[in-house]
Amino acid sequence: MPESGEWVGSGEFKIDREAALAKLAQYQLADPTLFTLAWVRAASAAGASAVRIDSTRALLRFEAHGMTFSSAELGALYDPLLDGGETPRAASRRHFAMGLLAAQQLDPAKIVIRSGRAQVTLDRAGSGAVDPADQEPGRTSVEIHADDRTRGADLARAAGWPALECPAAPMRIHVGEIEAPRVSAEADWLARKENGVRVWVRPALERLTGDRVAFSCLGARVATIELDGGLAGVDGLVDDPGLRLDLSQKGLVRDGRFDAAVNVLRNAAGVLIEEIAERCLFGDALRSASSDYDRWRSAQSNVAPAMTYRRPPWLAPDGRLRRWIELARDAAGELLARQSTSHRSGYLLARRIAWLRAACRNLDSPIDDRGRPGAASLWKAPIFLTQSGNGVSLERLESTRVETGSVFVERRSPGGIYRPIANTSRACMSLKALTRLLQSDLGDNLSERYFSKPPKGT
Repeated sequence: MPESGEWVGSGEFKIDREAALAKLAQYQLADPTLFTLAWVRAASAAGASAVRIDSTRALLRFEAHGMTFSSAELGALYDPLLDGGETPRAASRRHFAMGLLAAQQLDPAKIVIRSGRAQVTLDRAGSGAVDPADQEPGRTSVEIHADDRTRGADLARAAGWPALECPAAPMRIHVGEIEAPRVSAEADWLARKENGVRVWVRPALERLTGDRVAFSCLGARVATIELDGGLAGVDGLVDDPGLRLDLSQKGLVRDGRFDAAVNVLRNAAGVLIEEIAERCLFGDALRSASSDYDRWRSAQSNVAPAMTYRRPPWLAPDGRLRRWIELARDAAGELLARQSTSHRSGYLLARRIAWLRAACRNLDSPIDDRGRPGAASLWKAPIFLTQSGNGVSLERLESTRVETGSVFVERRSPGGIYRPIANTSRACMSLKALTRLLQSDLGDNLSERYFSKPPKGT
């Protein structure tokens, strides 16, 4: 099909580079002290092995081992902002130029950049000439010199950002004598890598639902975003060199690359569900926890009379363990502190149960959930308890609900004897109603009348 329209003519367009750079400087990095994060991205894109930052009120020095610029590139520091390019070297030069523009907003007396055998000294206007230099090969250093017109506190703040905002950095970062922490060193994160996207996830054991994800580009955090739609709530960290930053450098462009990174996060969350569900063999573990609690409570009977629970509070996912710990800490003090390590395992088990149960509320059906990361494990995990402490899965409970119309739940009386509560048939007419009921503390009192033998008529 021929294209419509009228041919007018051809010609060349000329961009006023100084005007374009001035416009960029107005919009990028609302907080100019974040320029060090842009330089971390530049170093990461260049494959640097280490970054070091030292600062005083009069001088900030940034040094990257493994990042270099040619003398021609030092003479055209801002060109990558307008010329684009998708190669790692182009990305390195672009992020370095963005950081340089931001650093100039702090009004330093001068900025000295050395790389290889060349250096350039920029004055307050941002102009300078390339000169020979005696710099160790294979590294780039930048010195920002302050005077009376420069706020020394801004330099100190800029130096500190990489220690706080670069947990996903692929290289070692030292701020003074302190090495910035990296997420890979923390054992409670599950790490995954897919299509160049690095992801770390851990269960959101306190809030249970909703994803709170820090997105990083080339090792430096850009923004923390709360996402909906996940099966189980996770705390996450995503590092993708292909994420596009907006002009402020503190926001992300929600494009196809962003959506692909979120999919990698969802896959990692599914693996996390599978691993936790496999580790939580609740029957034996909970009976052991119950025995430990009973022995501890017996020993504390004289100092903690306010504790009136009839069963281990960590069997319920409603947060009562936290209240129990608070009561016991007030009453027992030193004794609880000595035994806190052994009780932490019970606390973690309780929160993992609660986390998996909360995720069950986002399930649809065993058939509809095929292909959803982690869904199969949720259906089959024995994360609900019968009266005798045996684990039972949601798959079996849902099968019983479909076949008989109800799942019986019973509550223990103060004397320790179970008594039936109101018939739950009406409350369990749908899977959503069932999972909502089971997420409460009633999820640990399932009657075994339907599990000791098949229901009538089946």
